[in-house]
Amino acid sequence: MGTTFASRTHWRSRASRCAAAVAFAGAALAMGALPAAAASRAARHSVARKAVRSLSVAVDSTEVTPIPNGVIQLGADTGYYRRNGLNVKLVTLEGTTEAAQALASGEVDVANLDTSEALELVAQHLLTLKAVDSTGSAPDYVLVARDSIKNLSDLAGATYAGLGAGSEPNFLFGYLLARNHISSSRVHIDNVGSPLARILAVVNGQADATMVSDAQWSSLTAQQKAGLHLLLNQLQFLKAVPFQAKVNVAAASIVKKDAPAIQLFVTLTMKLSRYYYTHPNDWAAAVARQRSDLVYAALANLAHQQGFKQQWCVNGCLNRTVIARTAALLFRSGALPPGTSPVGINSWIDETFVQRALHQLGVMKGVDKP
Repeated sequence: MGTTFASRTHWRSRASRCAAAVAFAGAALAMGALPAAAASRAARHSVARKAVRSLSVAVDSTEVTPIPNGVIQLGADTGYYRRNGLNVKLVTLEGTTEAAQALASGEVDVANLDTSEALELVAQHLLTLKAVDSTGSAPDYVLVARDSIKNLSDLAGATYAGLGAGSEPNFLFGYLLARNHISSSRVHIDNVGSPLARILAVVNGQADATMVSDAQWSSLTAQQKAGLHLLLNQLQFLKAVPFQAKVNVAAASIVKKDAPAIQLFVTLTMKLSRYYYTHPNDWAAAVARQRSDLVYAALANLAHQQGFKQQWCVNGCLNRTVIARTAALLFRSGALPPGTSPVGINSWIDETFVQRALHQLGVMKGVDKP
């Protein structure tokens, strides 16, 4: 590709399924910007020393989005990785084509991708890659509906505000319909685009239901929420849609060449995820400083909700059973391009890095199962 990347680069490209997933990017929070007590606690997770290894990590959004998957951006932008011996350079991208080019060329070492995207790259033999861990185990969606929609069966004959054909929200909505024996042909899908456009379509009465993040729902004013309700809250959605949302992947050649750097990245990311899982108010404070449209109180309330807490990958979120189930669902549902053949989980999952991190840190019970 011949492109020289700065510490943070934005690749412009076509809209794709990658745009459907959200991740933290662009935050410039210093650890010292946290409340004094929080900074003191966070400091225990850092050992001041010169960064001796480097790793470029691709994420898929330039907007700071309040979900656990954003731990990578927080770790890079607060200097957490650097203080612990790893220089992480963030690159923002959009879509499968750009991810494949970046990983194949070696200009990006690790990419945070939708599981469907990673599987497509492997299944279509576009790139030999390995998933080394995950920072976003579950979709963070809620199903918002107008009060006239009392239950899922009422969606028949309704208008749904979607992102786009083939996107993760549309695919998961289709899965919900099928699981509840509702024909997709009975639901009018209006693909209006971004999360904000989708939720406003419901607020303004242009659509009857949509899927957005819990944070997007929480950001609405009381006036905007009038006449709306959650058909499925976050915890209910997680139970209704057993799905591995994200994986962090690297080209197989990078896994072999830069194994020590990837190991450090996986271990440090797991430690930081555990810190924010056990200190939800600190996470809320970090996000609030970056989003003027989100207030600390609402974020803190979100961070303490059980559905949100279950998204933290404190043990690496590389459970073979969950990932195999997700892959089977993707292949069976037709979410992947026609002609895509199933592939074995051993061909694209490398649990070595998570296992070593767990050996060092121990298993934290009650969240994701190793």
